[in-house]
Amino acid sequence: MKQNVIIIEENAAVRYVLTNVLQKKFRISEFDNCFEASEELKNTGAGLILVNIDTYNSDNIDFVNHLKSSSLYRNIPVIAILRKDDEILKQLCLNTGAEQVFVKPFDPRLLLGSVEELLPEAFQISNDHNEVATQAG
Repeated sequence: MKQNVIIIEENAAVRYVLTNVLQKKFRISEFDNCFEASEELKNTGAGLILVNIDTYNSDNIDFVNHLKSSSLYRNIPVIAILRKDDEILKQLCLNTGAEQVFVKPFDPRLLLGSVEELLPEAFQISNDHNEVATQAG
């Protein structure tokens, strides 16, 4: 069974590119905001989350911070995608808990490689979430 990758990206064209790059190997759930994505995460879990971060006061940064402080979700790898090369914002993403940061435009093959690298660790976490969800249900 393919692992679920959640994509949170406001720009439909970027979501399309990310989905096309990843859908051959992973099941993709795409959203334009973190609020809808959190429902998917609660219902089905995720092996990895790709999240667009555009500003310092982004809801998406708060979302990543919430994930990384949650005992249920803290081990899900997060890749942040920035609109521009901003060292302070990169550091904020890493300090918040993102495992990796990409800056637009980026090479989709490098992103795919990063997702593949981070997902073996995430597979066990995803299974743990499913066990918790099964026990809770």
